[in-house]
Amino acid sequence: MKLPWNKQYLTIAFHVIVTVVAIGAAMMIMAQLSQFAGVIQAGFFRLVHLFSPLLFAVVIAFLLNPLVGWMQRKVLRRPKPKEGFEKRTLATALSYLLFFAALILLGGMMVRSLGASSASQMALAVERYVNSIIVALLRVQEELSQMGILSNLNEVINTLVGLISAGLQNMVISVGTGVASVGSMALNLALGFLIAFYMLMEKDAFLHRLQSMNRVFLPRKVSKRVERFCTDLNTVFSGYVTGQLTDAMIMAAMIIVSFWVAGIPYAVVIGVISGFSNLIPYVGAIVAYILSILMGLLSGEPIKALYAAIIVLVLQQIDSMIIVPRVVGKSVELHPALVILALSVFGGLFGLIGMVFAVPVTALIKLYIDRAYERKKKRLLSASQEGTNG
Repeated sequence: MKLPWNKQYLTIAFHVIVTVVAIGAAMMIMAQLSQFAGVIQAGFFRLVHLFSPLLFAVVIAFLLNPLVGWMQRKVLRRPKPKEGFEKRTLATALSYLLFFAALILLGGMMVRSLGASSASQMALAVERYVNSIIVALLRVQEELSQMGILSNLNEVINTLVGLISAGLQNMVISVGTGVASVGSMALNLALGFLIAFYMLMEKDAFLHRLQSMNRVFLPRKVSKRVERFCTDLNTVFSGYVTGQLTDAMIMAAMIIVSFWVAGIPYAVVIGVISGFSNLIPYVGAIVAYILSILMGLLSGEPIKALYAAIIVLVLQQIDSMIIVPRVVGKSVELHPALVILALSVFGGLFGLIGMVFAVPVTALIKLYIDRAYERKKKRLLSASQEGTNG
């Protein structure tokens, strides 16, 4: 029996086969997505580890460049040369001295705020609260046993104790591993500061060299796009970082002063940690709440925990309604839902580093999407106008 040839049925069959194959391939990719993500994450962290001195240098130079420029123009009063490249050796050295002096001063304030006696008092307070929790749990266990509820509660508690012990052992191992890697990170950071010094000192020559290499090795159109991308990157990140650092310092100062007036202990430590954790949106508020309430409880006067919570709540409202719009401005225009999504995605992929860079990277992506949207919109409007005129 000879089947009739039908080109339409053959086309439909071809599309069905392609669709099935595409769906199967998509399902296989989704099934292996976690492995792919793990490989990408491992490769990313490997690259970060290899180039960490250079990455540290770029970040340090980016952060200190405004200070070096201010030193060069306002303090040393040295204008840019009409010919050749500018060297900022003295301005860079003064900026480094000022930066490290500020770090030492801040560290000294935190150490004095804690002190040996305060640290021992904190340890005793923590021990007292832990003992009170244990006593409360034992009372609950005794009452439940008398009521005949959960007769095997002892086994449950023993299991929990075993889990806690295992968790503590893992924590000790993790701490040991972290201490072992501190030396390597310190060395990379020192190399980063050294490289950043030369980058800041010869900024013009360094940027001119990069621009020349970009124009020599890449086609004209591509090199222009790269330069425009670098300009956008610098605009978004500089606006965001400058605004966030200013906001962090303002919040740290307000928390320190408010806690000092309210008589809440460890005001400097809480203010510094809470203020600079504000560099990560929404994380700073959570850290501030936890630290303030915890220190209020450990002070021996539980009412101070309530005072601390109220102070942090008021300051966070002032920060979100007044400080952030004025300080950060319109450098990063992102909806809060998009900020939370960016923090979740980047934090899941790259950890704490991803959360730090989540907002500016998302703002940069949004900038290019908005530009593409405006270009497409103009084309459609011009096409519709031409059609109407025709």
